[in-house]
Formats: sequence, structure tokens, C-alpha cells
Amino acid sequence: MPPIISDVSQFSDTFDKRKNITAKIIELENQTVTPLLNYKYHGNDTWLSKSMTNVLEDTFSVTLDANPGDSVYYFISAEDETGLRVESNVNCYVVLAPPQERTVLVIRDNSWALDSLYTQAFDSVGCSYLLWDVGVHRGIDSSVIHYPQFSMIAIFGCRSKIVPLLDSTSADPCNFRKYMQNGGGLMLADMDYFYGWGMPTSGRFSNGDFAYDYFGIGTYENDPDDSISIAGGTADIEMSGVAEDSLTDAFSLTNNYGPLQFDLIGGKSENWSDYIVPENDGISIFKGSKSNKDMAIRKENGNFRTVFFTFPVELSNSFEFRSLMQNAVQWLEDRPVKIEPERAIASKIELLTNFPNPFNASTRIRYRIVSEGSVHISIYDLKGSLVKTLVNVHQSTGLYEMDWNGTDRFGQSVASGVYFLRIESDHSTRNRKILLVR
Repeated sequence: MPPIISDVSQFSDTFDKRKNITAKIIELENQTVTPLLNYKYHGNDTWLSKSMTNVLEDTFSVTLDANPGDSVYYFISAEDETGLRVESNVNCYVVLAPPQERTVLVIRDNSWALDSLYTQAFDSVGCSYLLWDVGVHRGIDSSVIHYPQFSMIAIFGCRSKIVPLLDSTSADPCNFRKYMQNGGGLMLADMDYFYGWGMPTSGRFSNGDFAYDYFGIGTYENDPDDSISIAGGTADIEMSGVAEDSLTDAFSLTNNYGPLQFDLIGGKSENWSDYIVPENDGISIFKGSKSNKDMAIRKENGNFRTVFFTFPVELSNSFEFRSLMQNAVQWLEDRPVKIEPERAIASKIELLTNFPNPFNASTRIRYRIVSEGSVHISIYDLKGSLVKTLVNVHQSTGLYEMDWNGTDRFGQSVASGVYFLRIESDHSTRNRKILLVR
């Protein structure tokens, strides 16, 4: 009887040049076996081999190196003393060169074909991103998640299991906990995050659970009305933002633009939202206009920030969706830098949403002064040249708003493109990209 091969390592495409490949090889007749890793690179038809080392009982291991651009094909073979030989299936992965000028990682995981809505939104706000399709790349690994050039990660999908849900003993193959502890910025838009992990219809998270520690979710209702074939569910297709919130103020009931509507498929998506209740410093940013239930949340704690949408936010009006994504990216990327406690200075100013963004005629800029002092607000172009100074006065604490109509300091209309809004106080500076479309 030949040896039995099982549990061969399988990999997604990766930034890692070196992989440790393991397999279980069982010999039932107590014969000595010779296990080999057989491999080749794309473009080379010659199979090479490496001996594997017995590292634990029936487990064998070997390392394999490759260079960026290499497609690696490999399988395990095992032969006993009598010459009986068995081979595993052939596996493959690609070593990719890490992007040099990408600051945002956008991950599509188990979603419908709506990646274009996200890429259009990120394109519209001048965001430099890498789109990673989990299906195309056969998954994702920690070398991509922890690539230091990415300042934030945005994940959209359905029943995604990349981001863990429960305590540290649950699956976390990409070590997202370490990513968050190291100062990560994370946005998750997944209406079936709970369902994908097999959660019951309702429940509570607690200390140690990823959803509690990093999203600030206390309790949840999973698919409160799960009929996907009819309209008129008990959830909502209209989401009210929170007044003065950095992400959703533009969609609050007190704002002229009003609630965000996300249904584009005839009412059926009323059934798709999950309910959540914030705890542990989680902050509600969207409530269902009908149910008055929380359906999106953000959290910041120390040096990490997260945003989680329990509804298919990409189904909202494209103009509003782009504006919301711009606000989310700006807030997630504007995380505080790790500094010594004695050198920390409390923020004196908060830049709220400007809406619309992108804009044509004018955009309204809203900000809050925490401690009175000098305030300077200016517009700069991509070259860093001053376009216009909007405010240069001493202001007391409070909420302020103003409009920029797309003109320079001479009153002339400026060209379409990306501009930078910069607001400064005595001890605080905030920047935001804004897009003018003529």
C-alpha cells in the first residue's frame, strides 16, 4: 500500500518571497518514506525537487524561495521502500511585487460584481489604492494585510471571513488583531458579516471578541427580516446620519441633503441590514429612518480607527456614496501618530464633512473649534500652491460652516481637479482632498 499524503499547504497570491510548505505523510506499513517537494516556475517546464524534513510525527516541511513575478507550481510526492509512489495535486501561487505608490488596500471578498462602484468612488477622491480580489488571488495573506505602505484597508463583500469576529481563539489567519494594535485603519462594508461566521439571530459580544474590541459592537440582530424575495422588510433602505459626525453629518436629518438611501433594486434590499448596538467606545453613525436602529458604527481607540456598515452602502446614490467614501477615507487616514504621552497635544479643531464632494458649483465646509484661537483655512492645488484663503481670524469655541465656490483669490473660476482643504489652529492641523468637477 503506498503512503498517504494529506494537508498540503495551500497559498493565496502573496508578497512573500519565501514560503514554508508542509504536508502530512502517513505510511501504514512502517516503511521508510522519501518525501519530496516538486516545483517549477512559470515559463520553465523542468520540474525540480527538494527533500522534506520530518518536523513532527507525520508532518514534513521544506522552504521554497521565489522572486516577484514568479508563478510557482508545486506538489508533494512520497515513495516507500518498495518503490510505491504517490503524488498530491498540483498547487499554485504567484509572488507579486508590492505596490510602490499605493496607500490604501481595497479588498473585494465574496461580493457581487460591484467593485467598479468602489473603484470609481476611490478614483473620484484621488485615492491611491490597490484592488485585491480574493477570488482572483485565491485568498489573501498577512504579507498583503501588513504591508507597511498601506495606511488603511477597505473591505467590501458578502459573508467575508477575512476579518475575525469572536475571541482570539477564532480564525484570524491574517492576524488582524496585530494590524489594529499596530495602528491600522479598517473599513468593513458587509451586510452578512455575522451570518458568514454562523452567528445566531441575535447575541452579545464581550471583551476579547474582535467585534467588541475593535468595532465597538455590544449586541446585534442578524438578518432581522431575512426574506430576500419580497419588498417591505422590517429593516431600512433610508439611513439617517448623525449631526456633526465626521463621516455622516451630511446625511443627518438636520442637513439639507438628508438621509442616505441605498436601495437600487426595487425594495428587496430592505431585508438585508443587520442591527447593532454600540458599546466599548463604539459610536453610531447611521440609524434606520424607519426602525431607528443603529446600522453603522465607527470607533477610535489609541492609534487605530474602524468603520463598519451593516448594509450594502454601495447601493446608495453614486454621488452620495462617493462623498461618504471620501469622508471615511479621510477620517481613517487621519489617525494620530504614536507619540510619547507627555508630548501629546489635544486636538483644538475638528474638520467635519464637506458636502457635496465631489462638487460642481460649491461645497459647504463644516468644522468645530474645541479651544478658541487663531483659525486659518486655505485651499491648495496639487502642486502645493495657494489657491485661496477662506478664513484667517480668531474664533471662539463652536460649530462653523462656510462655502467655497471653486474660485481663486482673484475671484476667477479654477479648473476641475483635486484640491486640498487645509485648516489650522494654534496646535492642530487638518487636511482633506476635495474634488471639483466642472
